[in-house]
Amino acid sequence: ANQTVANGPRVDNENVQSVGDNDRISVEDLRRLQFAGAPVLVVDARADTSFGSSGLQGQGALRIPPDLVVRRIADLNVPRQTWIVVFCA
Repeated sequence: ANQTVANGPRVDNENVQSVGDNDRISVEDLRRLQFAGAPVLVVDARADTSFGSSGLQGQGALRIPPDLVVRRIADLNVPRQTWIVVFCA
């Protein structure tokens, strides 16, 4: 299903792959959502060792330890319509 975001281009939700109970989205699709003005929260949920040993960071990503993601998102009162994109590798 497609959706129009805030008078912007249509966002193609068909490209979001469902894998079991997990949804996956490509970097390209994430950029499309952001460009369309969709509400998106990017979360870096890598373990401390992975985060500390990598020089890579997601631009604008919120750093939340993996065991605190659900609680922290609830604490932040993230609106239900927000796309929450979590990366952990």
